[in-house]
Amino acid sequence: MKSAAPRIARSMRLAYMFLFIVSVAHAALLGNITWCSVSDAEQLKCTEFAEAVRTSRQFSVDMYCVQAPSKDQCMNFLDNQKVDVVELDPGEMYQGGGHHSVIPILSELYGPEEEPGFYSVAAIHQFANISDLLHLRGRRACFSSVGDMAGWVVPMAHLIENRVLEVLDCNNLVKSASYFFGASCAPNSLLDKHNPTGDNPQKMCEICAGRGGDRCSGNDPYANYDGAFRCLEKDGEIAFLKHTTIHEATLDNPALKSRYRLLCPDGRVEMIDRHDNCNWGFVQPNVIATTSETSSDRRKIIQDFMIQALRLFGKPLPNAFNSQSGFNPGDFNGNPNRDSSFDSITSYTNTENQLNNNLYQSINSLRNRQIRRAPHHRSEFRPPWESRLPKTQFNLFRKYGNGSNLLLQDRTTRFIRLDGQRQTYAGFLGAHIEVFQQLGKCPVPSAGFCVVSSQEYDKCQRMRSAFKAQNLKPDIHCVLAPTQLVCMHMIHQGNADLAMFEAGDIYRAGSRFGLVPILAEQYNLDEPYYYAVGVAQQKDKDTDLLYLKGKRVCSGGMFTAVGYVIPLAFLLTNDRMRSYGCDSARAMSEFFAKGCVPGALNKISYFLCFYFCRSLPRRIQMSTKAIVTYVIFAMARVETIVAVTRLNNSMDTPGHSAAWSRAVGRSLS
Repeated sequence: MKSAAPRIARSMRLAYMFLFIVSVAHAALLGNITWCSVSDAEQLKCTEFAEAVRTSRQFSVDMYCVQAPSKDQCMNFLDNQKVDVVELDPGEMYQGGGHHSVIPILSELYGPEEEPGFYSVAAIHQFANISDLLHLRGRRACFSSVGDMAGWVVPMAHLIENRVLEVLDCNNLVKSASYFFGASCAPNSLLDKHNPTGDNPQKMCEICAGRGGDRCSGNDPYANYDGAFRCLEKDGEIAFLKHTTIHEATLDNPALKSRYRLLCPDGRVEMIDRHDNCNWGFVQPNVIATTSETSSDRRKIIQDFMIQALRLFGKPLPNAFNSQSGFNPGDFNGNPNRDSSFDSITSYTNTENQLNNNLYQSINSLRNRQIRRAPHHRSEFRPPWESRLPKTQFNLFRKYGNGSNLLLQDRTTRFIRLDGQRQTYAGFLGAHIEVFQQLGKCPVPSAGFCVVSSQEYDKCQRMRSAFKAQNLKPDIHCVLAPTQLVCMHMIHQGNADLAMFEAGDIYRAGSRFGLVPILAEQYNLDEPYYYAVGVAQQKDKDTDLLYLKGKRVCSGGMFTAVGYVIPLAFLLTNDRMRSYGCDSARAMSEFFAKGCVPGALNKISYFLCFYFCRSLPRRIQMSTKAIVTYVIFAMARVETIVAVTRLNNSMDTPGHSAAWSRAVGRSLS
């Protein structure tokens, strides 16, 4: 009996050791989940969420948190596998799927009725003198964030579709909005993706309340939907919100709602609770998103984790829901008074499988899975022991200061698993993608880009595809011509719109065909021009700039500024070369022994000699640097030059020409 006791003890120790090894291996296979937060309040909530997950002992994975300055940076983190999940607005999901490898895996449902989204509404003050959308011109506007579906995409698409807001920059809607609205607050309007050329007007941030680096960012007090409502309260005249925003913001004082009204797309003004027949369109719910590189098994683990977290920590807070903030039955269909131009509600089924409370799976079913471990140390994101909350105290929807809808929307009551085609941004958004296409409308027709070689034509086609992939406007099409002179003819006659010319060609294009430059290439030089130089072999001791007669010459081409015009102007000015009555080709051939001057035998180029003669004396008197400076000075007048002449009959107005110039500038920058 005594001898059996040690054997039993050893067996128990081995059993415990085996279970420990299995649990460690199990956790390793499951991996950890790293959430991306975008504000200090979200990061605090995330760390408390992570601690609640750990102390609850109800999860098979650990949670960690990484803070980023914006959702855009979170998408970059997803691409680089630095985080696993982030919550995205449908507008952000469109950007994430179109420009990143981000996919949705869960969608949220809201309120007791499990509503599959929100209405986009426009809120104004009770006594605002606004009864038509045209009355919005010059008004102080409050937006949740540039790119948000309900607060930016849907209202902007409607204003563009109804020709209330004119598109003045095809590749920067913020600029177009700045010409329409007055001083406004549009958070994130200065982010690179919304400010591609770095010159967005500060007007769109003028009434924002943030300071320093937080101003007009996602951390601005007026950012997000609750922030846009605060902006309306204090500084704005109109705010674009979700239909639930005002109710949520006035829970402590419902009487405040009477101070506001809804502005309908047809110009009507309704009470604040009449969102059912006074809205700008239906908006799909927010989603939990990950990267497309996440394996299907790992996606399911994340889905199970979130559903379990909502079950354990998602008890609705008192007054979180109210019948006035939700949808009425039948709101989605059959209402003749509502604007349905953006409505295409994805059908959601209620056949969701019930979550198995036991998230632990057999270790055998997880063998050979390649699940990435989170790259962060546990201690980085765990709150201090002394600040740890009891697991019963944490609630996913409790307030953190003035912040609301942190990490998740506060009205979330259930998640819907997305699978198959719906795990793509296009599959999830469905017909709502048409709203984004409305934003991409450009009044400028396709621009013909003239090129002069098969290599240039191939590059032009690749450039066209690259522009199209980035949704840059206007569209371009490539036109092949035999020479730059023919390109000038085609632009002059309206058969092409633009071409790249060097300084010598610019002279011909301007003085003979009336074409004007709109953009100048910028090189890695401190000055906006370059110098024409003459180069000789080091071993050649006899070659001198003033004694070049009889030498062999290599030139970049006939009538090019650096390879032809400037050298000949220098030699003629200093009486080193005979002009032969303006026959520059003969002058060059008589002066040099041999040479290579591409285009010298081209009949078109040779024919142009008579034209250059008319202004040759003036050119000869100009210094080498002055000639180049003159050309670059002309090219630098981008803001006062209207694209090229004779675009087509529909583009003769100055406004359209200026829009074309700005659009082409963005495409080539």
